[in-house]
Amino acid sequence: MADRAPERRCRAIRRRNPEMTSAGGGSWAVNRLGLSVLGQLDKENSFMSPLSIYAALALAAAGATEGSDHLQELEKVLRSQFGDRESMKGVAEFLLAIKPDSSDATLDVANAVWIKDNVKQEYASTVSEVFQASVQAMPASAAPINSWCNEKTKGMIPSIIDSIDPRMVAILTNAVYFKGTWMDKFKPQSTVKKQFHTFSGPKECMMMQRTAKEMQYKLVKFDNGMKAHVVILPYEANEFTAKLILPETRGKDAFVNLAKYLANDPKEYAEHTRFFGRRHLELILPKFKVESFNELSGPLKSIGLSHVFGTTGGFQRMSEDPQVRMDEVLHKVSVEVTEEGTEAAAVTAIMMRTNAMVQQRLALAFDRPFLFFIEHSSSRTVLFAGRVEDPKFLGL
Repeated sequence: MADRAPERRCRAIRRRNPEMTSAGGGSWAVNRLGLSVLGQLDKENSFMSPLSIYAALALAAAGATEGSDHLQELEKVLRSQFGDRESMKGVAEFLLAIKPDSSDATLDVANAVWIKDNVKQEYASTVSEVFQASVQAMPASAAPINSWCNEKTKGMIPSIIDSIDPRMVAILTNAVYFKGTWMDKFKPQSTVKKQFHTFSGPKECMMMQRTAKEMQYKLVKFDNGMKAHVVILPYEANEFTAKLILPETRGKDAFVNLAKYLANDPKEYAEHTRFFGRRHLELILPKFKVESFNELSGPLKSIGLSHVFGTTGGFQRMSEDPQVRMDEVLHKVSVEVTEEGTEAAAVTAIMMRTNAMVQQRLALAFDRPFLFFIEHSSSRTVLFAGRVEDPKFLGL
């Protein structure tokens, strides 16, 4: 049986992509991109999937013109090289290797590229063979693409686009679906009605509780002096974990500042949210669902992608048409947390268009806004990340 360990895939990426020399290789590249984008999202309850956004942008990078500013921008933001198939294989191997080795959790990652006749066959072959993308003819309506989203996310995200602009040359899509059962489930009989203190005032919710349990916990003091309680809740088989981050200081300013700080310096997240001790906790966590939709062209421009959305001649490995460019980047996420575990899904769609023709026990209550992450344990790749500020509370 072939070894699929993500750590080996990271080494493969570094061999093929010398720029990716940071510890963690591919996971660092994915997490850095994700946290940077999250920091640009100001909407309440913004959630995103770093893995999904990275995978979709990799499909775009595979079509970027060699030597162009567009390719250089994408390589810098993705911290990888996409100049040839050999370079891309290391990235694809890492992305495709992030999967459970047991049946205790589900993680499905799927790519699909929807193209018109003027898209080069070589590009279609590359994304199919290297990134295992399904290559489909551009449909006349949004229905087939939305049906694909619905299927790949097990119904959590039934649609991603409303219609197809006739100027669209290609639509690059990625879907991520995760389902994990807590290693130590919350007991439904312990779930009680309490208050969650949103920034606009308290709201009733159903709070799940664990009493006097030993858990992975750390009080983190970041380099800028901010402090936060961090709890890790593993899913069965310990291949995936949920990471909950609660600012020690109450209030909107402390919450927003922490989220922005981690986004601006992802190394702080990487360095300070590992090497946990264990402590007896009384944990209170809301039973919630968050649905998030963002158009990411603005945030991506803010972190360094500008040519790809405007200037010409940038995607000629995809199409001979010099006016092909990235237009909208649509990103939907749905996350549901219950006594049993977590179910989460994300879809990213990049619209490629042309302008031409067509110890002591600690009581820790997550009863106010907090950050929520889902990670792949061995590679430390962040699958989902977001802000729980005023979610839809379940069970009321």
